[in-house]
Amino acid sequence: PRSAGRCLQRSWPRGGSIATGRRVLFDFLSKHRLQIGLMLVLGGAAGNLYDRLTHGFVTDFIDVAYKGYHWPTFNVADSAITIGMGFLLFEILKQESSASKKTTPVVP
Repeated sequence: PRSAGRCLQRSWPRGGSIATGRRVLFDFLSKHRLQIGLMLVLGGAAGNLYDRLTHGFVTDFIDVAYKGYHWPTFNVADSAITIGMGFLLFEILKQESSASKKTTPVVP
């Protein structure tokens, strides 16, 4: 039988590399949110446009239903557009809140 200490020794490097990878990913996302958001929106729009021009329609193939609730069918390009808009909205709200903190109220 394997001892608990030995299992921890083997899993520690893996856990450390996962934590480091998450940190690098979050640092990258926080520095490039605007660019990533624009790339996702434009890439999703280009994918839908390509489908529309080549096939005459956009193929939606991801269908989600749960306990009688049915979410509208979508595709990967739609997901990219939605996630990209989330990045852009977050960046806009973050910039507005930091701009409002920098301005000092004028006292008459």
